[in-house]
Amino acid sequence: MKTFLRKIVSPYSAVKKREIYSILQGENIGNMIVFIVEEFSKYKFLLLPNMLNIEFEVNEFREMKRKKIVELVEILPNDVYTVCEKQYIKNIATYK
Repeated sequence: MKTFLRKIVSPYSAVKKREIYSILQGENIGNMIVFIVEEFSKYKFLLLPNMLNIEFEVNEFREMKRKKIVELVEILPNDVYTVCEKQYIKNIATYK
């Protein structure tokens, strides 16, 4: 019988593309955020189901993970992530 070890995710580990997080506290409780890109010491996400762009300072997001305000749910399949990424880019063009 094989034993599987559960991967422990540190709150200080780097956020990776295709990761989706659940928001457990605050004004967006119950929503999900999909990590898109890191730019200028900020993590940028697509907020679901509202399909809005949202960003957090890297240290702020790490603190949110540590305090369990956000929690990693899963790694999205490539095709689903691609749709989220396209929506994020579309939102940027719309905001300008």
